[in-house]
Amino acid sequence: MAQSENGMAVAGFVCSLLGLISCGILSPIGLIISWVAQAKQKSSLGLAGLVMGIIGSLWMIIALIFGLFAVILGALGIAAGASQGP
Repeated sequence: MAQSENGMAVAGFVCSLLGLISCGILSPIGLIISWVAQAKQKSSLGLAGLVMGIIGSLWMIIALIFGLFAVILGALGIAAGASQGP
């Protein structure tokens, strides 16, 4: 029983680590897996996965907000340029 819970902590850690490397894409998955592993049995690897999952998820949310902001500003800039004419 302890082996499968340890396996979940390792899986959560790996997903969170890959999420940090991939700009947060896998971080929410690692966060959830690490959270479940920590709920079953406390471990340092599960805690590390949980912390990295939180950081990566926040990083992803901030990147999405800035990306959306850039798209909106780009669309406004194109619309302003088109309304002025040649």
